[in-house]
Amino acid sequence: MPARPNMSGARPRSFASITVPGSADASLSVSRSASTVTSRARSASSASHVTIEISDLAAPQGSVASTRGDQSEAGDPTPASTLAMRLKSKSKRFLFTCIKIYTSFLAVSSGIKVATNARDVVEAPAGFFLTIFAGTARADGMQVQVSNTAVLREYGAFINTQTQCVHPTIRFVNTLKLDGKRVGGLYERANANANGLDPDVISIDTYNLYLPRIAAHEYLHCYTHQNFNNAIYDRNAGLDSGTQRKIIEGATEYLTRKTPVSSSGDPLFVIYKAYGDYVKFIKTIVRDIGEETLKKAYLSGDAESIQKFLEAVRRHSI
Repeated sequence: MPARPNMSGARPRSFASITVPGSADASLSVSRSASTVTSRARSASSASHVTIEISDLAAPQGSVASTRGDQSEAGDPTPASTLAMRLKSKSKRFLFTCIKIYTSFLAVSSGIKVATNARDVVEAPAGFFLTIFAGTARADGMQVQVSNTAVLREYGAFINTQTQCVHPTIRFVNTLKLDGKRVGGLYERANANANGLDPDVISIDTYNLYLPRIAAHEYLHCYTHQNFNNAIYDRNAGLDSGTQRKIIEGATEYLTRKTPVSSSGDPLFVIYKAYGDYVKFIKTIVRDIGEETLKKAYLSGDAESIQKFLEAVRRHSI
């Protein structure tokens, strides 16, 4: 049905063409007010399909809207895009809610930790607040013992049961340093005195993002057999100080990474990569002599295994 001519010279409004297959008594009225088009259909119970074409004659050429059934491609967004917009909005709200909860958690935990460890705030402010942000706890003896248990479970068959490391002294230091550089852990072997031997000492930085792994690393230093240490530092071995350090720290870290230490103390964004080059060197040695030979040399002090280890070191150090 064409629109009536606009005799007054006013802006043409619209026309509508209607097709109702299968129904002779269906009728549809279309009206336009401002930018809103409303339509009402009645007595179309037998209609199988309705096609409506609406064109605003005053709009630029090519501005044509067509509707089939109850969907419009001009104006309102499609159901799919509406759903996407709603999901995006809900995702943003969820993210903001998580941030608020995490911020509140940090505020509460910070207050509690400051109140209970006021001295640490002064002595180790950087580590103190970093562990709060990372969600890790202040180091304690129980956490260190968990790492020791993991080491014994993994390597107990190779470790000398008479070692002094069964009951070492554990001490926590707010800012642990070695040669002026901050370190996460430090092992000091027992020294002889008038009363026998002082206990071995394992020192741990109080606010340590890598606590489970570092504690395991220091315990492995403690469990290193003295025969292995003596062989590495023996002048007759012909090893320079750099190679000696590479062997001791590399073998210790290699075995640490093989230890099933809980990673609960490591925040997700922290990647533990201590002594990377040293570990690569030990891996080369292990491919040559086998991992069991390394364990026997390092932990059991087996003379034959130590000899094989040193020969492999000479072969791969040239």
